[in-house]
Amino acid sequence: MSIQYDFIIAGSGPSGSALAAELSQSAQRPQVLLLEAGSRNDDPNLRIDGKRWMTFQQEQRNWGYMTEPQENCIDRQIDYARGRCLGGSSAINFVDNMHRRFKNLETFHNKCPQDVKYARPVISNHGSHGPLHVGYALEWERDLVPLLDVFEQAGFPSNPDHNPGDPLGISIAISTAHRGLRSTAADLLTSAPDNLTIVLDAVVDRLLIEGTNVVGVEASGTQYRATKEVILAAGSLNTPHILKHSGIGTVEQLSKYGIPLLKVCPVGSNDRAVFYGSKEAMNLALDQWNINRTGNWSKFSCTLGIGFFKTERITGSAEFQALPLEIQQYFQEDATPHYEFIAHFPAHWSVPNFPDEHLCYAALNCFLLNGQNSGEVTLRSSDPQVPLRFNPRFLSHDFDRWVAIEELRDLRKVTKHPEFAKDTIGSTWHMTRTAKMGSHTDPDAVVDLDFRVISLNGLRIADMSVVPILPNAHTQSVAYVTGMTCAEKTIKEYGLDQ
Repeated sequence: MSIQYDFIIAGSGPSGSALAAELSQSAQRPQVLLLEAGSRNDDPNLRIDGKRWMTFQQEQRNWGYMTEPQENCIDRQIDYARGRCLGGSSAINFVDNMHRRFKNLETFHNKCPQDVKYARPVISNHGSHGPLHVGYALEWERDLVPLLDVFEQAGFPSNPDHNPGDPLGISIAISTAHRGLRSTAADLLTSAPDNLTIVLDAVVDRLLIEGTNVVGVEASGTQYRATKEVILAAGSLNTPHILKHSGIGTVEQLSKYGIPLLKVCPVGSNDRAVFYGSKEAMNLALDQWNINRTGNWSKFSCTLGIGFFKTERITGSAEFQALPLEIQQYFQEDATPHYEFIAHFPAHWSVPNFPDEHLCYAALNCFLLNGQNSGEVTLRSSDPQVPLRFNPRFLSHDFDRWVAIEELRDLRKVTKHPEFAKDTIGSTWHMTRTAKMGSHTDPDAVVDLDFRVISLNGLRIADMSVVPILPNAHTQSVAYVTGMTCAEKTIKEYGLDQ
């Protein structure tokens, strides 16, 4: 049986939901199908702001991916979580909202509730209307500002608004949450018009291809056909999965698993990723949150200190001098940070068997930005139900290892506590470039500048897999921009607003 639509979108994360909302609301009202592999995710308890650090542990809403053992991280397998529910990874992420030199997309609702030293956003730089809510927790934990003061005392600058384009300095992070409630990409779909159909629990196994024309998808045993285009928005890990099992990939990969080759394409190459008390009281706080979205579940663990910094010890190193000139120039731009810190992060939610007697602590994380490692996403089987292999090759580049050492040195200015880098590295799940955007002459490009898959008709990709760089930001807002930009180009091409 085959069902027909104008456009089919695979994946309901930030890119897919933004794309579906924009296309379906265009003047011509095309028939749009949005396929999501997971469930609806409408349990309000999964949107409690203070539980943002635990949501990814919900197995039914997480694909549960792990990397291959990482040679430069003492062969550890690192968590590569991806969201599997309506809203995609925006439903299980840590709700940080930041963008670097991109237009602001989300609603900015809350003015600074307390200390303006680290949170004084310029309101004109932020939107004021729309279904995606961002802002600060209504109340901050008492030790947050004193903790950030320690950064200043250690010589780090402050930055009261980290989103206008210059991220350097320590500030309070803006979150995709409002009045105790997480905002996800699914919020874009709450007022969906009748011409937008959403099908849940629909895992896209492969594309339907006739010659060089992509005409639909097969998902969970059902065929869906598109009269205009199929647009993949399944993310940096799942979009390559669909492409490879459709015969789009490298000869070596596809022939190894007996998958007929349709198009030679560097899908899955160039993967870039960033490193990363009382039950009675909690239950009482949950009762209060359910009544009016206030209380400790809208206060504790809802606010982060965040900082982006540079150091001449990185740009003065031999490892830096060995980089290509264009990368050196990028690093030397005023607004390009070399690494990131986050403070006031509740580590105990993600550490198994964290001892109750040590719940009074301060946690600091540092992230390596602009990593030069180049990983890959490869087949494991010809069966589309088997996940791919994920090998980001963390710390495989000399420059990355140097940056990791230098950012830990700077972190010790604050903590004075030694760290062992190889045993503490993790992923922040900001994967990009597995279906890289580029010109038709770029041998690494999978899609062109209009998101079209090169040499195929009727297929676009609109998610973080096409982003050709690893942004110096938490990538949620970049994913929204990617989906909306693809929608803008598609609407214009088909005259959908005429």
